[in-house]
Amino acid sequence: MTAQGGPVTFTITGPNGLSVSPASGKLAAGQSVTVTVTAVGNGPPLFVNDLTVNPGALTVEVEYPPEG
Repeated sequence: MTAQGGPVTFTITGPNGLSVSPASGKLAAGQSVTVTVTAVGNGPPLFVNDLTVNPGALTVEVEYPPEG
């Protein structure tokens, strides 16, 4: 996630079965942060592939690494 056009404060919430880290924070213009998403327990169904960033209702696609 990269702040564009100015500073941002973000909160990210994932569906049940996903843990998001960091789930919130502040970024200055041009700053970036890597958000790590991990499955908790058995995790969500494989078709769950996005998170919602609040406020703003932006959608962030989650890329699952290939198995193996």
